Amino acid sequence: MTSKPPFGGEVIGDIAVGNLGKTQSGGTPSSKHSEYFGGDIPWIGTTALNGGVLDESNAVKFITEDAVEHSATKIVPAGSIMVGVRVGVGKVAVNSVPMCTSQDIVSIIGVDEQLWNKEYISYAIQYKAPRLASQAQGATITGITSKALKAVTIPVREKSSQDQIVWTLNYLKELHLLSEQRLAKLDTLVKSRFVEMFGTAQDPKYAVVPVENVCSAIVDCPHETPKYEGCLVHPAIRTSELTGTGISWETMKYVSDEEYLRRIRRIKPLPGDVVYAREGTYGNAAVLPEGHDFCLGQRTMLFRPKAELCLSNYLLHALTSVDVKRQADELNVGSTVPHVNVRDAKRFAIPMPPIREQQEFADFVAQVDKLRFVVIEFHECRCSPIG
Repeated sequence: MTSKPPFGGEVIGDIAVGNLGKTQSGGTPSSKHSEYFGGDIPWIGTTALNGGVLDESNAVKFITEDAVEHSATKIVPAGSIMVGVRVGVGKVAVNSVPMCTSQDIVSIIGVDEQLWNKEYISYAIQYKAPRLASQAQGATITGITSKALKAVTIPVREKSSQDQIVWTLNYLKELHLLSEQRLAKLDTLVKSRFVEMFGTAQDPKYAVVPVENVCSAIVDCPHETPKYEGCLVHPAIRTSELTGTGISWETMKYVSDEEYLRRIRRIKPLPGDVVYAREGTYGNAAVLPEGHDFCLGQRTMLFRPKAELCLSNYLLHALTSVDVKRQADELNVGSTVPHVNVRDAKRFAIPMPPIREQQEFADFVAQVDKLRFVVIEFHECRCSPIG
């Protein structure tokens, strides 16, 4: 990695995306025509738009020249900027080889490389993605029009300044990736330590019991969407806030006193309770911390451990262990919408070590959390504009 270059160059003005080059919408060949498929022309949808550079390996399928000639899809020349306008509004990528796209993508073709760094344009469009998404319309599949994309403006800078900005943003992206890899390794370390200390349901080192045996309550969330209106003061924790074994506060939504009281009729969540994601990305969980009056949002359930039998942090990692995830996966074979219901969750089999052993594991996790904090702090410091 080379040394960080200085910033430079002032914003000269703004330019509309539509004035950067020709824009071209994609299309999807009809599956009724078998002659359209099995060729050598890569075809992609918005899932391939990864912010980087695409080649044949990113293709969802390969189509023939007949498909290009007789259907709505068109060849996008190499070096074009592809932008999602539906099901991924504002996602971008640059293609290194000629390819075709779905109708969910608009490509910007023929950008003057003497004036523009294409990565700079890509970053600028990604920056505007939230604003583009706010304009999305549609009853079933929301999206923006090609006209709306072409109207988006990005700041004009000297080419050298664009290059410097791209270098810096790529540098920060690399640091972010390294931090994510380190955090993933710490998560793996905790899961490995759990198995090492306690075994699994198939090869246990302690007696295996249904999780309901060590909980005083296992309760589902109210089966209705919270009302986010009025004076919003109480966090309503949903599956989107459960990240691995932690809580993401960035997406947290809040409810009023009145809505809070309605949502805690079954049970009032307390510090030390474990909230578990039971649908969609089921299996994530978190221990509720002190200092907040939580209520359960949609698609979650609550586990309250018996203090004399089970520590909160032990239960958290038992519920998020590889072994319990496997048990949940087996229940979902053939399911259209992945989920875990309360009846099945109560029967999750977990090893039940003495409190002393649970505390030893909790202390180990606390030490790993300190390392996790150091990694996050390092990342935020290095990624700060003044860092």
